Amino acid sequence: MEMGDVVFVQLPTENGYHYEQRLINKIRGYHNTKIVLVLHEVQTAYLNMCKDADAIVVCTKKDAKFLREKL
Repeated sequence: MEMGDVVFVQLPTENGYHYEQRLINKIRGYHNTKIVLVLHEVQTAYLNMCKDADAIVVCTKKDAKFLREKL
């Protein structure tokens, strides 16, 4: 990974929320890096990560509606 990259992060990782948050923070440490979240399960716990993401990809219209309402 280099500065300015676009990084796709698929969630959930099955490693737990704490790990996932640390991963996002580590990626953010690279200057001008863009983060795209690919969410297979939209969970309330991911809302803060979604706010920090540059883009979000979801699998269902229901999840997209949920995020539009919450964000």
